[in-house]
Amino acid sequence: MKGRLAQWLRRFGAQGAALICVALALCCFAAEKEGYHMDELLSFQLSNAQFNPWIVPTQPVGRLAKFVQEEIRGESFGETVGNLADTVRDVVENRGASRLLQYRADVYPEPVWIGAEQFRDYITVGEEDAFSYLSVYFNVKDD
Repeated sequence: MKGRLAQWLRRFGAQGAALICVALALCCFAAEKEGYHMDELLSFQLSNAQFNPWIVPTQPVGRLAKFVQEEIRGESFGETVGNLADTVRDVVENRGASRLLQYRADVYPEPVWIGAEQFRDYITVGEEDAFSYLSVYFNVKDD
């Protein structure tokens, strides 16, 4: 057993030491990180924001986010599925005149303050947020 370990160390010891050095350097750089690059924030927004890929001071809740909250989400899973089916049927039958495409968001003439907590909630996923493939799809589609 000692012979095999010594043979393995001779063969892979340099690569193992190099990997450990790289890992330590990465940890040191990560500890010094002070903020986020715009690309990182955009990635967080597109993957985590609930049907609202862009947070804007004159429209803090997007049109699709408001529609999903008010028109699709129900008290139960069955009600939500029913609302979603009705919306799909409406879009297929009415196309551009559907409720979804006619829905408007609240747009304020003057910018409203978006606080740190609201922004943090916007770009992160909390315990109450379930993964929504449709939300990610619509966010990336709009990008």
